[in-house]
Amino acid sequence: MGEAEELDQVPAGELENPEIQIEGRRISERAQSLIEVALERLSPQDRLVLRLRFEDNQSVADVARALHLEQKRLYRRLEEILGAFRKSLEENGLGWPDLVRMIERGQCHLRLPPIAPESRPARPSLSETRT
Repeated sequence: MGEAEELDQVPAGELENPEIQIEGRRISERAQSLIEVALERLSPQDRLVLRLRFEDNQSVADVARALHLEQKRLYRRLEEILGAFRKSLEENGLGWPDLVRMIERGQCHLRLPPIAPESRPARPSLSETRT
């Protein structure tokens, strides 16, 4: 889709500058694609931890209790996972400050991708996470 066609699809009043909105959409799509690739590389337990922490908005302490993990180690593990996301985004040309700016504008929402129901359950089971 060309930039002129994209401008035609920008809803009036959402942002003062349609070019900023288009930039945000591009960054959001690219970031989501990179996140999905990074998530595919994670263990089932790490994916479950992220889902519980960020989708279900559980505290790290609650996640640790639910999965029978040491809380202190889980904090470090989350830092490692999020650091790897940041590094992966930056290595693929998506600067962290750019992404933060888009999030602050409400143009980019980092979300865990849905898991195809025909290939896997929505979340790894507890037995999968203990392997």
